Parts: sequence; structure tokens; C-alpha cells
Amino acid sequence: MMNIRNATKEDAEALAYLINLAGEGIPEYFWKTMAAEGESPLAVGANRAMRDEGNFSYKNAKVCIENARVAGTWYINAVKLYEQLGFIKVSALPVILYEGCMHGGEWILMTRDISII
Repeated sequence: MMNIRNATKEDAEALAYLINLAGEGIPEYFWKTMAAEGESPLAVGANRAMRDEGNFSYKNAKVCIENARVAGTWYINAVKLYEQLGFIKVSALPVILYEGCMHGGEWILMTRDISII
């Protein structure tokens, strides 16, 4: 059974992993610049998630628990979702690969007429 609850300090490692997935490797790229020698970027992210204050804190997060574990992730085809909501593709450019980049593909700029809201 799936359950959503407030995150705890014990969820910090999962929070760092999930925020890095959602951020397509960009959080790990920045955490690497903060890491001490021998410290992994994801450990930096987990330590930041364990803080009681700050934007990236377990206190600002909820987790989905399934089978007694933090659930991985959900996948949504975002382009189709936005098109169904009336957005149109204006431009697309190839992803500029950076260290830790999790995939290639393209960045897509979409727009929508807000007068129809």
C-alpha cells in the first residue's frame, strides 16, 4: 500500500537521490563543488537534506512510501501533458552535456495563450 508522509532525517539519502533524478543530474553537479576530498556528491546532498533549515531540508519534503520503502519516481510524458493543456512547442535545442548529465535529448520551450485560462 502506498502512503504519503512527512519526510524525516532518515529519508535524506532517498531525498538526495530523487532530487538529483528530478534535476537531471544538475544537483549532483553542484554538490560535487561542495564535496570535501573523498566525499561523494550524493553524500553532500543527503547532508543538506538532513538540515533542519534551508530550502532543501527534509522538513520541506513529503515522501511516498510503498512496501515500507521510499518509492522511486513517477514518469510522465511532459510534452504530451503540456500539449493537452494547450501549450505549443516554440523551439527546441539539443541538451548541452555537462559532467553528471543523465541523458541527452533536447530542451523544449513551450508557450500557452494565458487569455484562455
